Amino acid sequence: MTTINSAEQWVLSSSDAESVAKCREGLAEFTRQSKPIVTVLGSYDTGKSSLIRRILVDSGVSVPEWLTISARHETFAVNQIDCGGYIVRDTPGLAIGADDARATSNTSDAFDAVTTTDIAVITVSPQLATGERDALLDLISVGWAPGTLWFVIGRFDEAGVPFDSDPDGYRGAAERKTRELRDSLKLDPGVPVFVVSQDFEQIGGPDRDLDSDTWEESREWDGMASLEDALTSITQDRRDFLRDAAVKRFWAIAAKQVAQGLAGERQDLKTLEGVADRAAKQLELWDDQLNTLSRAAASALDSEIDQESARLTKLQSDLASVTTALTQVLDRWHAKQTQSLDLLLQDVDFAQTTEKASPDWQDLSDILQQATVGATAAAQGPDPIFSKVTGRLGPVIVGALTDYAKLSRQKTLKARGSALPADTEWSAPKYAAAAAAGLPLLQEVAGFVDDERAKAAAKAQYAAQLSQYAQLTKQKADEQWAITIDHARNRVQEAFGEQAGTLPVITDRIAQIDSALQQIGEWGR
Repeated sequence: MTTINSAEQWVLSSSDAESVAKCREGLAEFTRQSKPIVTVLGSYDTGKSSLIRRILVDSGVSVPEWLTISARHETFAVNQIDCGGYIVRDTPGLAIGADDARATSNTSDAFDAVTTTDIAVITVSPQLATGERDALLDLISVGWAPGTLWFVIGRFDEAGVPFDSDPDGYRGAAERKTRELRDSLKLDPGVPVFVVSQDFEQIGGPDRDLDSDTWEESREWDGMASLEDALTSITQDRRDFLRDAAVKRFWAIAAKQVAQGLAGERQDLKTLEGVADRAAKQLELWDDQLNTLSRAAASALDSEIDQESARLTKLQSDLASVTTALTQVLDRWHAKQTQSLDLLLQDVDFAQTTEKASPDWQDLSDILQQATVGATAAAQGPDPIFSKVTGRLGPVIVGALTDYAKLSRQKTLKARGSALPADTEWSAPKYAAAAAAGLPLLQEVAGFVDDERAKAAAKAQYAAQLSQYAQLTKQKADEQWAITIDHARNRVQEAFGEQAGTLPVITDRIAQIDSALQQIGEWGR
């Protein structure tokens, strides 16, 4: 499989369905045009529009109204016109470095237009590419077949060396600027560079209703004949070659764009992975502490019940006294354990508050929140606004996290709706009474049994019944304490569980991206 075929297959396998559909739609629209497309690209002050006007007029084609000749930035859309043997496509002027919305959009549209073209003609001024140099180097790097990438140094009559008074100086300056351009952009020797004065002394001005005689005075030396003849020749003689190269380049550019998008997504995901990992560690930490607290509480209850049972056995107390004593034991134990649990939950709340203050945590929360608001957004109007990272992430991971969030919240709602005892408040007397209801009355021994052997047997029976009573009381307390601990676990889960649960989803997506980037790296070398 060739490198280009690899690029196409890689894009199709590494992109989401919507992106693949857009790719295919854009390519299909391009290939439906049978004539070669020549796209002119350049900053707004490089003479791009006047160059297109000159080509159209010299070809006998009427200049369309959308083509404006001005030193100002006035082209804001991609337009094209049939020039006979080929299609000339105009693009918005590049505004590299400008941060206003229109400039950014124009630059993006211009570079997008070059992804589906048979020939790209890059215009630069006599001062050559300065601010746009890095962008042009990036464009050149996608790989252009011989004859498909051209450069034009335009408006050269404004370079400071007039042809009419110093033709040799003009030609020398043109050769020197050509070398400088090639050196600056590291152009392959096969990339043609034309030096032209497309509107000598701006004789055409801003007019559209012109004829080819307008530039008769400069036609012999202004370089336009060479450019126009070269365009006519290659678009007639190498039409199939140009289109095949364009399709291959389209997939190479698409692969580069997808790879850049995946690399950016991976960077964002690594940040979110750190958030999810911290949440998972918090979840594990507090779960361990709850387990430790629960074990300590159970051990303390065993010890205190055993101590009180031993004391009551010696006293041979009646049932009412036993119930009162065990109730007091339970209340003291519960107060102490509840205090410890409250302190732990305060620490959980503080930890959650600290995490929530992190922008990275908020980014992940925004994505998860999309699962709940997304269902109502369509009915209520525009989509909700989320953090910037949400927009940068690809639809694959956003969809996976949304699916996870929906499932997670369904489980949470189900857990909250599960049946629990109607009365879950702590009540030591209730537990002691419930235990007593299942036992016969404790038999009082002193003063009623004269026979020592019978008295010993009665004491043994009392001790056994008291032990059973105490264990049942403890069991009831344990059951209620388990419910209390479960509620505490729910608090911890609500604080960190959802974010922690995204860890495997995010990790899997990072692994997918790493695999995809490794593949493109292998055939890209």
